[in-house]
Amino acid sequence: MSDIFIPDLIEETPNGVFARHAGRFTLPVLIAPTTDDRADAHNRLRRQLVTVACANLSDYNFDFDSSFLAPRVKGGLEKLMRLVKLYPGSPLSIFGHADPDGKAAYNKHLSERRAQALFGLLLRRISVWEHLYTLQDGAPGDIWGKRSLQVMLQELKFEPGNVEGNFDGPTRQALRAFLDSVDGKTIPAQDTKAARAKLFEAYMDAITPIDSEKPGVKWRLSSADFLSGAPDGMGTPGDVQGCSFFNLQMVLAKQEENNYAKAGKPGETRRHRANVPNRRVVIYLFEKGTKKPKTWPCPPASKGITGCEERFWVDGKDRHEVKFEAHRRRFGKAVPPGREILQPPNFEKSQRFAREETTFSCRFYHGVALHSPCERDLKMWVLRLWAGGPDAPLANANYAATVGTDANAPVIRGTTTASGILGLPLFDDEVTITLRVDVGPAVTKGFPPSRPGIVVPPTNRPAPRNNVQAGDLTNADNVTADKPEARSTDSQAFPGESQFLALTLTGGRLLRVKGPTPEVPKPDDPDPDPGAEFDVVDVVVLSNAERNQGAGQRLRNLAFGGAELETDATRRRDALKEFQLLFRRAPNNTGDLDTETIDRLHERHGEVISAERPPT
Repeated sequence: MSDIFIPDLIEETPNGVFARHAGRFTLPVLIAPTTDDRADAHNRLRRQLVTVACANLSDYNFDFDSSFLAPRVKGGLEKLMRLVKLYPGSPLSIFGHADPDGKAAYNKHLSERRAQALFGLLLRRISVWEHLYTLQDGAPGDIWGKRSLQVMLQELKFEPGNVEGNFDGPTRQALRAFLDSVDGKTIPAQDTKAARAKLFEAYMDAITPIDSEKPGVKWRLSSADFLSGAPDGMGTPGDVQGCSFFNLQMVLAKQEENNYAKAGKPGETRRHRANVPNRRVVIYLFEKGTKKPKTWPCPPASKGITGCEERFWVDGKDRHEVKFEAHRRRFGKAVPPGREILQPPNFEKSQRFAREETTFSCRFYHGVALHSPCERDLKMWVLRLWAGGPDAPLANANYAATVGTDANAPVIRGTTTASGILGLPLFDDEVTITLRVDVGPAVTKGFPPSRPGIVVPPTNRPAPRNNVQAGDLTNADNVTADKPEARSTDSQAFPGESQFLALTLTGGRLLRVKGPTPEVPKPDDPDPDPGAEFDVVDVVVLSNAERNQGAGQRLRNLAFGGAELETDATRRRDALKEFQLLFRRAPNNTGDLDTETIDRLHERHGEVISAERPPT
C-alpha cells in the first residue's frame, strides 16, 4: 500500500490509516449520531458524539483468526501516539471488525478480542492479555498458544528456535535467558502465568514507542483517556466493542466468490487475502470532554448478536450481504449498479446503490464513521498553488478549505508543502470548495515576472479576482475569488484567516480513464491485489478523445496548464512532456499518453480509477 500524503490530515501506511477529521460546525440541537432508540429521541437536546480523529489498524497487524498483536504493529503504534497527542483530553473508543467468513456470533467475539488486545496494550493491562491467552471465549480458533510466546521471545532478541508452537529445548533456553534478564530467576522456564506476565510486559514495551514528551519512557494511556473511563477488567462497551462483520468496508463480487470456491484450498487463501480491508481495528477520538452516554448501543460479545441486529438499518442485512455480479462494493464509493439488479423486483435497491455505497449495517456505527477518512473510500483533489508562475510556489502557506456549501460543511486546515502542494480528501465526484489561502508572504516577496498571475495588493484584505484557476492560481474562469462570511465561532481558525484570499473552486466531474473489459481472476491466476476492482458489467470503454480529455483534466488540476489542455492536442502534449520528466520512473518525455504515464497521473492526482489499461 502506497503512502497517501495530505498535509496535516491523513496518512495511509501498511499499518493502516491515521487521520484528523475535518472540523465540523455543529449546533447543540443537531443529533449525530444518537445512542437512543426511543421514538422521540430526536426531539431531545443532548451532547453529540463528534469524532475529531481516527486510526485504522489494518489486518496487517494481526495473524489470521487471531487477536495476537504481531510485532509489525510497532509502526502503527508510533503513528497512533502522534495522533492522540494532537488531541489532549479527547477520549477514545476502539471498534473491532471482522470479515464475512464464518458465523456472525463467532466473528463478534473475535473482533471484540482484537479490540481488547489493543486496549490491554495501550493501558499495559497484563490481565487482559492473560485472559486472551488462556481463554477463547466464543472464538475457539483464536488460540495465542506457545507460538505467540516464541514470537515475543524472538522480538526481545532471545532466539527460541523454530517458531512453530513447540515448547522445546531452544524455546525453554530462550525463556530461561529472558527470565534471568528481568529479575525472574526464581520463576521456572515454563509456560506459567508468572512467566507469561514477565514476557507480556517486556513485549508490550518492545512494540510500543518512546513517549515523545517523556524521554526514555514508553508511551501508554491512562483510564481517563477512554470514553468509559476504562474500569478494571477487559474493557466495557464504550471503550471496546466488536462489530462482527456487520460493517464491511468492502463486499466481494459474486464472480470472485465463485472463482475462489472453485479453486479449493488455494481459493480460500486468496479469499482471505482479498478480505484484508474488512479485518481491522478502528480507534475514534471524540471531542474533548465527551463522556459515554447513559445508553450505549453496542452489546458485549457475551450478550450475543441480537442487540446489534436490533440497531440495524431497515435494509441492514442487504447492506453487508448484497453482492454485485462482477464488481465490488466499497463503503462511501459511488459505484453504478450491475445490470442484474436494474430489473424488477430489485429496482428500488438498484437506485439506492447507484449513488453511493452504504455497506455498514449498524445505524450507530454508520453515524460515527460516515465522515471518517479511516473508513471511506479515499479520493483526493491535489492542487499546486503558485503566484505568477511555477518558480514561485506558495510554499508553507496556511490554508483552510470549506468542503461543500451547507452550514455544517467540514473545514480542512493545513500548510502547503515547499512546492506549494496541498491535498484535499473528497467524498463526491462533484463538489464546491471554498479555499482560503494566506498569500501574505508571497505578496511581501513580490511575484516573479515568469508569466501573468494573480495580482494581490498588499492590503489587509486581498481584492477579489476572477482570473484564478484551481490548481495553479492562474487564468481561468471556473474559480472566483471572494470572501465568504467569516466563521468567528471556529476556535481552530488560523490567525487572520478571514482575511485570506478566498477562492471558490468548482472542479466538476473528472472522467475516469478506463480501458477494455477486464478479466475476473480465474482459479489458476496469481493472487490478485486485495484492492483490485473488477468492474466487468459496467465497463466504459472511452474513445481516444475522451481519454485525452480526462488526462487534460488531471493535468489541469495538477497545474500544468489551463482549460485548453482538454481540447488543444499540442498544449496537452507539451504538458505531458513536462509531467513525464518530473514524475515518470524512467524519464521519457514523448508526450504520449501511454500506460505508465496514466499510472503516474493516477498517483499524482489521487483520483480513484480502475486498474485497467486503455485500449491500444
